[in-house]
Amino acid sequence: MDTIIFVLIFFTLLAMLTGRRWLVLTLFFVSLTATMLLFNYHVTSRLDLNF
Repeated sequence: MDTIIFVLIFFTLLAMLTGRRWLVLTLFFVSLTATMLLFNYHVTSRLDLNF
């Protein structure tokens, strides 16, 4: 999942260089949503630690 987010951010950077504003905004919000979903998954997962 992390790799997908990095690829989305990279494509957002490439879209910024082409100047297509709608594509930049779309990719930005898709990568932002994926980042928030991944964060939510990690925050709510249990840690089964036995010491």
